[in-house]
Amino acid sequence: MAQKKKKKNGGRTALLAARAILRVAVVVLLIVVLVKSAQAAYSFGYSVFTSEAMEASPGTDVVVTVTEGMSDRQVGKLLESKGLIRDSLVFTIQCRVYGYEIYPGSYVLNTSQTVTEMVELMSEEPETEEADSSFLPEDSSESESSREAETSGGV
Repeated sequence: MAQKKKKKNGGRTALLAARAILRVAVVVLLIVVLVKSAQAAYSFGYSVFTSEAMEASPGTDVVVTVTEGMSDRQVGKLLESKGLIRDSLVFTIQCRVYGYEIYPGSYVLNTSQTVTEMVELMSEEPETEEADSSFLPEDSSESESSREAETSGGV
C-alpha cells in the first residue's frame, strides 16, 4: 500500500510541475507578443509622424493622375503601386490626421520627395479661371490716367 501512495504523489508532483511549466510558457509568450506589438505600434506611429523619401535625390519623376472621387486610401494605394511611398495606410492616416484634402489632377511626383511633400503638393487647391481673373491687375495705363484726372480736377 505504501508503494501506491508514492505513485499517486509522484503523479501529482509531475502534474503540478507540468502546470507550472505551462503557466510560465504562457506568460513568456504573452510578454513576447506584447513586446512585438509595442515595437510594431511604435514603428507605425513613427512612420505616420515622420516622413522619409523612397530614394535619395535626384530620384525618379513619376506622373500620377488623381481622378474625381478618389479617396485618400485609393490615392495612397496608387502612390504605393507607383513606388512613391512604402505604405498606403500611413498615407491615409497622415491625410486624416493633418486634415489634407487631395484634389483631382495630374501631378509629377518624385521618389526623392517625402510623403509630406507629396501630400502638400496634392492638397493645394487648384486655381480656377475665375480666381485667376479676379487677381489680374487692372490695365495700369488706364488706371493711372483716371487717377491723374481725378487729382488734377481735369476732364
